[in-house]
Amino acid sequence: MERQVNQRAESQRRLQAARGTQSVTDAPPKVFDRVICTRVCDGARMVMAIRPSDRDHDNYLQMCSAAGNGEITEMTVERLGPVVVADLAASKPLFSGRSSSPAAASSCGGRINNLSVPIFADTTLRRGDIVALNGGFKVFIGRGEPPFTEADFKTLGEKDMAKGLRGMKVAGGEPM
Repeated sequence: MERQVNQRAESQRRLQAARGTQSVTDAPPKVFDRVICTRVCDGARMVMAIRPSDRDHDNYLQMCSAAGNGEITEMTVERLGPVVVADLAASKPLFSGRSSSPAAASSCGGRINNLSVPIFADTTLRRGDIVALNGGFKVFIGRGEPPFTEADFKTLGEKDMAKGLRGMKVAGGEPM
């Protein structure tokens, strides 16, 4: 079978030579880079691109930083050997052993988790907002500024709540 493939390729080269055209496979090999983003806190690795070495990779630095979700990242560029462009998709040396790798036991997210605010001090609450408290789902009915108290929240099923909520409009503009 390999012999038939080689014979067919040789036939195509002869035909193209007779026509005066050059085959894509006759093109000179190109050198490629593998652009890799690594999250420092847990070592998670993502192969972002395989690109020709003569191209600029600066835009991948910003994408790597964004992929870190607030954590410190490092972008590295690995130089790969010469590859014929037509064989790029089938080239095992480009992809073997160098794929993305999942994170180890994560030590990430410490900074992000510290951004929570106690519900009684939440300045974004508006009348009608439904929140989950220890006693179940409650509707915020308070006015003014924090700190709020339990009295500023009513249980979702209470009789006086239903009447007040019936006339409210939700994001889609439909009455509840």
